[in-house]
Amino acid sequence: QQYWQQFVLLMLGVFIAIIIAYAVAFLLLVPAISGDSVFLSLIGGAFAFALVFVVGLATQAGIYRAGLAVTRGEAPTVSMFTESTNIGPFLLTILLVGIGTGILALFCYIPGIIFAFFTVFAPLRALERGEGPVDAIKGSFEMVQTNLGQVLLVVLVSYLVYYVGALACGIGLLVTAPIALIAICWSYRVINGEPIAP
Repeated sequence: QQYWQQFVLLMLGVFIAIIIAYAVAFLLLVPAISGDSVFLSLIGGAFAFALVFVVGLATQAGIYRAGLAVTRGEAPTVSMFTESTNIGPFLLTILLVGIGTGILALFCYIPGIIFAFFTVFAPLRALERGEGPVDAIKGSFEMVQTNLGQVLLVVLVSYLVYYVGALACGIGLLVTAPIALIAICWSYRVINGEPIAP
């Protein structure tokens, strides 16, 4: 509640950036598809997908930074949207987690869900500590293993809050997504034994 304006602006920034990326991708994709070359069509489609994917992930880093800041007792700022500190490890970690979850989800979804659960803290470790994707994922596994029951409860409640916002035509995410993320960041700090902002 204290920082709802900053979080709404950051969330709007993510939405706008993704919409712009979709528009650019569409403009790039249409000429490629309308041509006679199958190769150019595939290249255009792959580039368009990569553009939207990378923009979406990069802009989400601002929300993660804000959540980490609030749990440290610092006020989030809109400038976090464009901050680039540790963005490389963050993007690589998110990408590896996404690939791992996608591959494992091919096996009746359950392995993918389990992997996603155990890597829930990996993006935070990469963004705040600058850990590489492998170290961030390993560290997240260790954190979850030693606090399985508590993390499971926090994650379930967080995702429930998140999807409640998604049901309201996505508009509710402006409010529920930051709440869910702050809950994850809070548990991340508690498990690490770090001081939590009141």
